[in-house]
Amino acid sequence: TGLGDTTASMDADDADMERPTIDLYAILGLEKAATPDAIKKSYRKLALRWHPDKNQGNEEAQEKFKDISKAYTILSDPKKRTYYDQSGDVEDMDVSAEDFVATFQDMMSEMLGGISIAEMLDGLDTSDLKNMPPFPFPKELFPPGTFPEGMKFSTDFHMPPAVEELLEKGGPEALSAMFGAGGGMFDGSGSDDDDDSDEWEEEEEEEEKEEELPLRVSPPPPTPPTPPLHPPVPPPTLPTLPKLMPPPPPPPPPPPP
Repeated sequence: TGLGDTTASMDADDADMERPTIDLYAILGLEKAATPDAIKKSYRKLALRWHPDKNQGNEEAQEKFKDISKAYTILSDPKKRTYYDQSGDVEDMDVSAEDFVATFQDMMSEMLGGISIAEMLDGLDTSDLKNMPPFPFPKELFPPGTFPEGMKFSTDFHMPPAVEELLEKGGPEALSAMFGAGGGMFDGSGSDDDDDSDEWEEEEEEEEKEEELPLRVSPPPPTPPTPPLHPPVPPPTLPTLPKLMPPPPPPPPPPPP
């Protein structure tokens, strides 16, 4: 997979992900060049007109009041207004830096199709990089050293306010630290595929060791005694004879005369 194919795929995905933009300036009845004071003045006027307390039971008024409040919340914040002016996006306006990094890593992993950026750029020289279209994401979103010298980057991708604030306070290093475990995606040094491969190799080695061990043959169990073919016949029992009684004694002799 070449860089041109990958960036083309990314551009196609970006087109599929495009969402209809909301004109926050039109909601407040203003032009894009409106000053902060004009934004505040218009908001107060419209909020007073469409406030739910003055329009009880009117669902349309309640929806208008929500839109007016949302428009003012974004346009009155300089960083949020800048992000909106650049991207036209309001859905990711309040996303945290942590959630943005996690989502961005998942998106990059899917777009790269299992290879790392280092593998994608392997073999390209300065001339190749010069003729390639710009990489569709800003360099600041990647750890230092991810790209070779001469790489071009798009300026059409805009980071949410929370990420911009993180970069302002901690620099690219602060953002790179958040990528942490995703580093292998960029340099090929620690992808999930490598972890799975290592685990598979360890299991295979364990199986080979088990095959090399000598088989232990257990002694057969003792053979039970063979029963006789015919059960033993008990000896015959002789009948008991009655005991003979002794003869009675002779009568006594008669007395003498």
